[in-house]
Amino acid sequence: QPSKSDAPSISASPSEQPSVSLFPSITLVPSATPSVSSVPSVTIEPTSDTVADGVTLRISEVALQGGNEFINPNSVQSQALDYVIRYVNSLMFPGRRLQGINVVEYYALACIYFSTYAAPSRHPRSEMTGWFDSTGWITFSDKCGWFGVVCNDGGDVVGLIMPDNNMLGVLAQEIQLLNSLENVVFTDNCYLSSHGDAGLDWITKMSNLKQLFVDGTDFGYDGVPALFSQTQLEYLDISHTLMQDGPIRKEAFAGLTGLISLALGENAYTTAFPTDIDVLLSLTDIFLNSATFGGNPQDLSFLAAKMPALTNLQAGDSELSTSLPTEIGLLVSLRIMSMPSSLLTGSIPTEIGAMIALEELDLSFNLVNGSIPVEIGQMISLKRLRLESNAITGTIPTEIGLLVALEELRLGFNLLLGSIPTEIGLLT
Repeated sequence: QPSKSDAPSISASPSEQPSVSLFPSITLVPSATPSVSSVPSVTIEPTSDTVADGVTLRISEVALQGGNEFINPNSVQSQALDYVIRYVNSLMFPGRRLQGINVVEYYALACIYFSTYAAPSRHPRSEMTGWFDSTGWITFSDKCGWFGVVCNDGGDVVGLIMPDNNMLGVLAQEIQLLNSLENVVFTDNCYLSSHGDAGLDWITKMSNLKQLFVDGTDFGYDGVPALFSQTQLEYLDISHTLMQDGPIRKEAFAGLTGLISLALGENAYTTAFPTDIDVLLSLTDIFLNSATFGGNPQDLSFLAAKMPALTNLQAGDSELSTSLPTEIGLLVSLRIMSMPSSLLTGSIPTEIGAMIALEELDLSFNLVNGSIPVEIGQMISLKRLRLESNAITGTIPTEIGLLVALEELRLGFNLLLGSIPTEIGLLT
């Protein structure tokens, strides 16, 4: 998995516990006192049977298979329903009556648990052991205190932050019942999978999703799916998954006006990244590390027009099989351009001098030829310049001495001639 140092860090600790009640979706009120009228009112306190009936009725209303999922008593959904009934019963005691039930979130979380905790995996070498951390899960405690569950002040589940937690098996589609879910982080649960292309349909139902990190999982699809329609989606990482062996669909990025970071690396696609995508106005980071594109050269000339806010472009060890276009100079906000070992050819365009915000330029271990343009001296923010192991010719321009911020310079293993300019010695 490539390092994404500029990607956002995400805390796996649950948010502050809501103080409203033990179970925010269940309201417990005192039994009504007898009326002073001639006919006193009667309060019937719930029994375990009436609680079970109420919970079952509520869950049946949202059941994804219309209730058929409960026919098998050993199904994930049946186990989840049984847990919710027992949990609600644990809240009942004399003098209290059940006024209303909304237990969908507990049911959805229980489905996730029973589908991925020591569940069978399609990988024969995977060990059917439990999660590394399952603190609180499937106990009679508030869900907002469970490991990896993040709630808002109202007690709604807004985050599932469970990276590298040994989740196994096929993720239950009932995750889509968490209507307030904003952040999903399943990174590096390498045996966590989906069931065919339809196994990712839950993503289309998550209308509030802001962050989706499923990198390093077994989630699969025929290429990059057109499932991401959330205008508020900010971070999307599907790198090192089985979402490959198909095209990168331009429809996958339609309407993602809020997207900030996109990671598609370590997958093998049958097409290059589409150049006719919608404009991604908010995108600042794109990671294509170790991606292959079916032998198709990757045109980079569209970046400035379609990703005008880009600050971080990383495509190391990929198969770009292209040259740097003159339009690269239009990426005036770019800070990092890292494309080592990516089959780059051609010369470095003179327009690169316009990239005055660039701090790191890494084109090492490619097939870049031609000379180093003197315009490189205009890149006043440049700290790291790595051009080693190419076919660059000519002399080292004295203008490199103008790079007052330069900390690292690598030009070895090229076809350079002449001496090292004394101006480089002025760099401190």
